[in-house]
Amino acid sequence: LNERWTHEHPAYQEAAAYINNQCFIRVVEQLEGLVVAWLFELAKANLMGTYYNMCKNISKAITQQSVAVHTALDKYSLLAPMQNPPCPCLEYRDVAGYGMLSDFELLEQSWHDITEKSWRIPAN
Repeated sequence: LNERWTHEHPAYQEAAAYINNQCFIRVVEQLEGLVVAWLFELAKANLMGTYYNMCKNISKAITQQSVAVHTALDKYSLLAPMQNPPCPCLEYRDVAGYGMLSDFELLEQSWHDITEKSWRIPAN
């Protein structure tokens, strides 16, 4: 390096944009994992023949995951407008309305577009 980078230096701005994008991708992937786990817990809660104690444990897990989803959504909403182009902000009620993985549009914004994976299709 021959010169010290300042905030106006093109290389500094490029590096800052890259770091911001990587942070956003990490938050999106964390949110994805939480929502997918939450959807599976909700599906498990609706299974026939689930005993009372198991239902209590599933309910507790769903509550804990809901808190984690809220936290991840706050992080996502903080970084989404700073992306180029800006990503839509999400609210908990939007995520809570997802009934299946195919409804979860956030999965398309991640590093790996898992909406194209064969295992996410209900027929598989």
